[in-house]
Amino acid sequence: MPALGATFARRFPFLHDLLTTRLTATLLALAVIFAAAAYGAYGMVIAASNGLVTPYANLIGGDFVVFRTAAELAGSSAIGPIYRIDTFSSHLRALYPGTGAMLFGWLYPPTMFLVVAPLGTVPYLVGLAAWIGAQLTLFSATLLSVWRDRRVLLFALTSPAVLQTVITGQTGMLTASLLALSAYFAQSRPLIAGLAAGALTIKPQLGLLIPVAFIAGRCWKAFVYATATAVLLAALALVVYGGDSWSAFFAALTSHGDRMQTTGFPLSKLVTPYGAVRLVGGSATSAAVLQLAASVSLALYVGLAWWRRLSVELRVAALLSATPLATPYAFYYELAICVVPCLMIAREAQRSGWLRWERASLVALWVAAFLPPGAETIPAVPVSFLVALAAWLVCARRVLPALRDARAVTT
Repeated sequence: MPALGATFARRFPFLHDLLTTRLTATLLALAVIFAAAAYGAYGMVIAASNGLVTPYANLIGGDFVVFRTAAELAGSSAIGPIYRIDTFSSHLRALYPGTGAMLFGWLYPPTMFLVVAPLGTVPYLVGLAAWIGAQLTLFSATLLSVWRDRRVLLFALTSPAVLQTVITGQTGMLTASLLALSAYFAQSRPLIAGLAAGALTIKPQLGLLIPVAFIAGRCWKAFVYATATAVLLAALALVVYGGDSWSAFFAALTSHGDRMQTTGFPLSKLVTPYGAVRLVGGSATSAAVLQLAASVSLALYVGLAWWRRLSVELRVAALLSATPLATPYAFYYELAICVVPCLMIAREAQRSGWLRWERASLVALWVAAFLPPGAETIPAVPVSFLVALAAWLVCARRVLPALRDARAVTT
């Protein structure tokens, strides 16, 4: 192999230079080219749209319509009907005819109304631009706060995982930012970590492992701040939207759990073990059992990583890479969460040296996030789950040996 490398360097010195000493610049250039092509294609779809309806008979901004419509309804009517999927879908079809079944539901806790409320007061496209722009700003600021390198920021913002969040109008960058702030600053700046963790209760299923991490890591101040923030947000939502909003939310969770077991549920879009088992033909019971086992195992894994006080990079990598897999309900647009732990692994590698094939694995993950969810026929390949699992494996390759070494030191 060394002789082959030397021959390649002698015959193609420019290419060899691009792939070795200038590899970072090469990858950045390719990332920018991809982003330009992807966003250019998305711009062409928008330009060819008839009003808000794209040539593919869906709305510009995808799921953003859910946030805007819920904000509009919350400001003008009772909250309860918003949580009924049949009522909500009927309202969407009436507002936007010619866009299909519009089988969207509102499954967020009432605290999310506090976040999206301004979206119901502005025109659709203005709200969409503000929604995406605010998330990009928060995500960029978060990444720069944990790694002050503009090249890292460029890699992250041009990643297909971020693209998926942008074109779907979803919350991937918001949840990734809140998780990153919660994990990275849990010990050094507990107020920031606690506020972020408390705010993440807008999507509570993604915060299941945060209490485990805070308690195992003895991050008591962050835990207190997070609890206080969550309680205050819940109380504020209770005052603003009434007690019926919370009862409707919990009722919607129950009915949605039943819907996840039906044939028409988009299982291929889930990144979770539950979704993977169901997609390949497993029963709801077997999927639930595997999900429970995975969730408990991941909680123990994260707890150990924080209890042993590994480096902050490895603690962040352990928590954020495990998060999408620890809940039965997380979709492919949440893969933006996996961007942060992959960056933390790269930062750890810069300090301690790259493992064999580690750099190539991170590049492959960057590309893999572009893969669309698999076909919704059973059996099928759970593409989104495999991407999330691969991200966890790349991180665990660093975390597990560090846990072993930390245990050896203390025994």
